[in-house]
Amino acid sequence: MSDFAKTLKDFEFADYDIELILAEKEVDVVQTIIEGIIKTEGGYVNNSSDKGGPTKYGITQATLSKHLGRKASIDDVKNLSKEIASDIYREQYVAPFNFVKDQHLYVLLIDSGVNHGISNAYKFLQKALGVKVDGSIGTGTRSALQEANSKELYYRTVAVRNVFYGAIVNKNRSQAEFIEGWLNRMTQFIVGGP
Repeated sequence: MSDFAKTLKDFEFADYDIELILAEKEVDVVQTIIEGIIKTEGGYVNNSSDKGGPTKYGITQATLSKHLGRKASIDDVKNLSKEIASDIYREQYVAPFNFVKDQHLYVLLIDSGVNHGISNAYKFLQKALGVKVDGSIGTGTRSALQEANSKELYYRTVAVRNVFYGAIVNKNRSQAEFIEGWLNRMTQFIVGGP
């Protein structure tokens, strides 16, 4: 079993049984990550307090609209297949982080992008690196990333993301109903880190 396969085995996505995926000889790491996110995000929800609106497998109506090239209806969201959700994750949430070589940080940033948007995930990384925070990955961010201690950077990024959750609730108290789930999600990254 590769080191990364062991990492994925140790990193539990909520109640997701990653053991089944790792039983295969060849592990598609990206698909494993995506399946874990889909499991964690769950099926269709439309909570009026959730700013994402109608969502299935963590794919919002706006994200599905972008993928379809037209405004997605609520029925489009309800009927979203896991296969299409997986394609969306691969294209919109995994590919933007392919420059990240550290496997733990890679998973953390993908999950951050899913939960907060790609630009915010880039900002978390930039804040943790101590470089200009602009939500765009340029040569300064890439250079700092190559020089950083991967373990320290990982936990600094986790800390920045936790502070962001607090800022969400401070800005809008109605979002407090989601804090327990958010912190449970982050606990997985703390326990499953390097």
